[in-house]
Amino acid sequence: MTNVKNKCFIAQGTFLEIVKSMPEDYRLFNDNGSFKEPTTNKYFKKAIKFLDGEWLELYVYNVLTEKLKDDKITIDINWVIKKSEWQSPNQNFELDVILLKGYQLIGISCTTSEKKGECKNKGFEIFMRTRQIGGEEARAVLVTRLSEPGELQGELEVDTGGGENILVLGADDLKENILVRKICEFIE
Repeated sequence: MTNVKNKCFIAQGTFLEIVKSMPEDYRLFNDNGSFKEPTTNKYFKKAIKFLDGEWLELYVYNVLTEKLKDDKITIDINWVIKKSEWQSPNQNFELDVILLKGYQLIGISCTTSEKKGECKNKGFEIFMRTRQIGGEEARAVLVTRLSEPGELQGELEVDTGGGENILVLGADDLKENILVRKICEFIE
């Protein structure tokens, strides 16, 4: 199941500190940095899913929950929606983070991709999904790791016709204070 190369690697320094801060089920290494032999494959799957992008969803959710706790905004994470008329049991969609401000829905999609094309697809998806659920007043936020999100912001505004209803954030916007400020300004 595991190869010898993985067993020889010892996690150290900052990487070890990050690994130790992860939920127990997601850890691929022991506290001393040695490789952890999982009891089942689910540990690998959970760890890979978490490292592949779930961490960003949790980060955004935790920051917003902490910073907006006194506001009259409901915050939730990972809404999975399936319509009864859809044929396939796998046919559904998920909103990573959800803000409800009164009756207004603000859907947030998070991607760790730094590829503009992949981010643009996610942008279209979050824009359309929030509109399907929340109507024309719904707003969409795309959190990316792009170094220059402004170009994608402009393209999505033009391509969706929803200039004031979509916000694209990039890597420099991930700092807590910037993330909260930009989202709060967007939903006012």
